[in-house]
Formats: sequence, C-alpha cells, structure tokens
Amino acid sequence: MPQNTPQLREIASPDLVSLLLLENPWILAGLLAVSAAAAFIMLNNRRRARAGAMVGAILTLLAVGVLATATLVTTDRERVRALSRELIDAVARADPAPVDAILSQIATLAAEGALRDDLDREQILDIVADASRNGGEYDAGGTRVGAVEHRIREIRVGIQTDVIARSQVNVVVTPSLTNVPTGTWWEIDWDRHPDGAWKARRIELVWVAGAPGAGPR
Repeated sequence: MPQNTPQLREIASPDLVSLLLLENPWILAGLLAVSAAAAFIMLNNRRRARAGAMVGAILTLLAVGVLATATLVTTDRERVRALSRELIDAVARADPAPVDAILSQIATLAAEGALRDDLDREQILDIVADASRNGGEYDAGGTRVGAVEHRIREIRVGIQTDVIARSQVNVVVTPSLTNVPTGTWWEIDWDRHPDGAWKARRIELVWVAGAPGAGPR
C-alpha cells in the first residue's frame, strides 16, 4: 500500500497572470476597488473631487471587468479541477455514468499493494457498476464496503503541456467497514482530446494514511 508520508510528483505551477485574472480574481479586483476609494478620498481632500471621481470610476470599472472576465472564461486548470472532483464524487457514490464519461478509452487504475495489476477502463467501469447494483458498496475481497462519507480537502492541478495535465486530490473517506475517517491522496493524469475535452488517462492511489508501502509509480 502507499506510504505513510505522501510522496507526490511535481506538477507545473500555474501561470500567475491567469491565476490572478481568471481563477482567483478577487485579490486583483479588491486591490483595484481599494485603490479607487483611496484615489477618490485623496483627490477629494485636495479639492479635486472631479478628478477623484473620474479616477475612482475608472478603477472601479476595471475591478468589475476583472470579475466579469473571470466569470466568462474557464481555464484548463479549472476544467481539470472540476472533472477531478466529479470523478471522485461519482466513484464514492458508485455512479458509473459520470465515470464512463470522464475516463479515456485507455484509462487505467493503479493502487500498489491493493491491486496486483493495473485495471483497465472496462474493469474500472465493471467495478463501479457492480457497486451501484449493491447499494453503493464495493467488493473488497468478498466483503462489501461503501463510503459512509467522503470529503475532498484539496485539489492541486498542473497543466504540463497544451494536451497533458495532472491533478492531485486529497480525499478523506469514511469506509463503512471501519467507520473511521481515513486520508488518501490520488493522482490523475489527463489528456486533452481533439474535441477539447479533458479525459482521465491514469488514476493512481498514491497514499493512504497509516498504510506502509511504496509511493507513486
């Protein structure tokens, strides 16, 4: 099983401009709004109310523009992050339809120590479909185990190239067998297909809290 200390692969850092303008615009918009208020107050105190109002209006419009742009534009990082969440949620509730839609035709699942060999796409879908038919409980060597609760604590996304991405998902799951919340880390490799859609090519369980063993392969 994966190591007791998470050992995750490096992922590409986000582009600062895209991060501030499109993914987390509130910092920049907030700075512009504060600057607008400060400019108006400062110029008004110098008896230049008209100039203060003009500068304040321009900066306020810029702040609104930043927020509007971020609302209208979805970055690849945001797409992969949303798909990562959707995939984990679908597996946790044993819903095969979203899993089928997200997996690449060459998708594999790896979990060293838990699986002897990697599972291919059809095997993954068969396992999820079987759990769906059994009240959301998965077959764990003859014992049925479901997720009483799961919580995604963190999703990291790196866009490696125009067509390759990697996400790392920290999930706390409470198995019905133990009813004890257990932390896990998953790595998902993504490919962008010709139609622009991101598909999961490889899913790997790289860490389970308290379990000894090797990290990512």
